[in-house]
Amino acid sequence: MPFSKINILKKPLIYLFRLISKCILLMVPDLFKHQKEISLDTLIKDNTTKENFEHFKEIFKTSVLYRDLWEIREYAILNSIDDDKLDDGYYLEFGVWKGESANFFSKYVNKLYVFDSFEGLREDWLGNQVGKGYFNLNKKIPKLNSNVEPIVGFVQDTLEGFLKKNNPKINFVHFDMDTYPPTKYTLERLKPFLSKDAILIFDELYNYPGWKGGEYKALQEVFSEDEYIFKAFNITAFQAVVQIK
Repeated sequence: MPFSKINILKKPLIYLFRLISKCILLMVPDLFKHQKEISLDTLIKDNTTKENFEHFKEIFKTSVLYRDLWEIREYAILNSIDDDKLDDGYYLEFGVWKGESANFFSKYVNKLYVFDSFEGLREDWLGNQVGKGYFNLNKKIPKLNSNVEPIVGFVQDTLEGFLKKNNPKINFVHFDMDTYPPTKYTLERLKPFLSKDAILIFDELYNYPGWKGGEYKALQEVFSEDEYIFKAFNITAFQAVVQIK
C-alpha cells in the first residue's frame, strides 16, 4: 500500500482511538465509584459486623433472633414473668432517661424499680458517638407510670441501700446504663440476689465498635460462661437477653 494511503487511513484511526480512550476514561470513575466512596465509618461498621458474627455465630444458632427493639423487650419481660411462679420477684431497670422502656415494662408487672441519676453519663461511652454528660435531664424525672418507682441518684450511691432495705429476690433486670463502670458495679451487687432463671436484658451488649469494652465486658468479668445462657439477640441493633442458670 502506498505511503500516502497509509497516512490517509492513519488519521481516522487515531481519531477513533482517541474517542474510544475518552469514553473509557469517562466510564472508569463509575466502575470504581463504590470503591472511592468507602469511608472510615463504613469500614468500622463492616468490621464490627464481621467481628460480632464470628464471635457469636454458634450462639446465634441456639437463640431467638429479633429485628425489632420492642419485640425483644417483650420477649424478655414475658419470659421473666413465666419463671416467677410465686409472684414475689423484683423487677428492676438501670438507666431510665425519658422513661419509654420503664413505662413499657411496667405494663406487664405489678411494680418496677428504676435507677437513674437523670444527670447523664458519668464517663465517655467509648466506641460510640456520645460523651460524658450525654442524656442529661438536669435531674428532672420523666413522666412514669404509677407502678414505677424511681430511685434517683448515681447507682454507685443508691443501689447498696436499696438491697439492704429490701433483700430482693430479683427476677428481671433491664441494663441500659451504656458504659462499663456502672454496669459492672451493678452486676456485682445484684449477683447474690438474682433468682435462678432470672432474665437480664442488655440494651447495648454488642454490635457497635466499643462492645468488647462495655456491657459485654462487665458480664464476662462478673459471670463465668457456665452461669448463664444467651436467649435472644436483636440482630439489627445492640440488645441481647441472658438467663441466669
